[in-house]
Amino acid sequence: MLIALLACTAPETVDSADSSVDSQVAWTEDCLGLDEATAFACVEEVFWDALMHDVELDQRELAYDRISGVIDAHPEPADTLGLGRRHFQRGQLAMALAIENGAQAYIGTVIPDIDRAMELDPDNPIIPTWKDSMLIAGAHLLGNDAELEQALEQAWENVELFPVGNVLSISGTTIGLPLSTGAPQKTVELLDEWECPLDRGFAMCEGNTDRAPWSEPGLAFHFGEAYARVGRLETAQEYMDASVAAGEGWPQLATAQAAADDIEGFAAKFEALGEDGSGFDIVYANSSVGCQFCHSP
Repeated sequence: MLIALLACTAPETVDSADSSVDSQVAWTEDCLGLDEATAFACVEEVFWDALMHDVELDQRELAYDRISGVIDAHPEPADTLGLGRRHFQRGQLAMALAIENGAQAYIGTVIPDIDRAMELDPDNPIIPTWKDSMLIAGAHLLGNDAELEQALEQAWENVELFPVGNVLSISGTTIGLPLSTGAPQKTVELLDEWECPLDRGFAMCEGNTDRAPWSEPGLAFHFGEAYARVGRLETAQEYMDASVAAGEGWPQLATAQAAADDIEGFAAKFEALGEDGSGFDIVYANSSVGCQFCHSP
């Protein structure tokens, strides 16, 4: 079964480490044998290359191993936040391997890496909702209603740590849950209130970026699908039209165009689920392009 990859929200803040990487540094192929700062910069690029460009299974597994090598080489770093970012990115890459490459064996490594990232970077407001998404997905897929309710409660609390980013992160997962859980409805309430102020340091607020070249059409689709999930078709239509308008050259344009051309048909798959049916395996965030939707070059 697929575990949600949180759609288009691999963290990319305006002042994040990845925006200051000097690609002219003489890196080694495996990022080893370098001083700490250079090694961390090296695997920063390894991560983004694997997320965006080298998306085949063997290339992503190689990237995973390179990040692991640097983590193992710097167990007590001077830059603890930098090591936390490495663990966070390794967890994200494991999720990409599972959802986009079908390598489900990596799923068990995600939460330990996210836990370690939170331990090293406890004030980072973005990381917790990634763990929440994993817990929500796991509880839902295993049919554990009590654990699902608990995980959802924690997720709604953690969203408030950084709403501009975390609403997007968690909504890729929660929108696919059954209506009877209340999660899709709560998700849309959060999307109704969502704002993207430029002074919050979230790069996607500025539109398409180098790291998320399709954030504008991708996020518009993200919203459109969410509103279609709860039957708000007029709003869904507006977002799907916006997705198409912003999507010239976008690899997923045909998907958005089909939804915009027939929003009732697009929403019918959700309506057919009734109150108790799960849309977890039909939302785009859990598809084989869940990450590439916004991050493909």
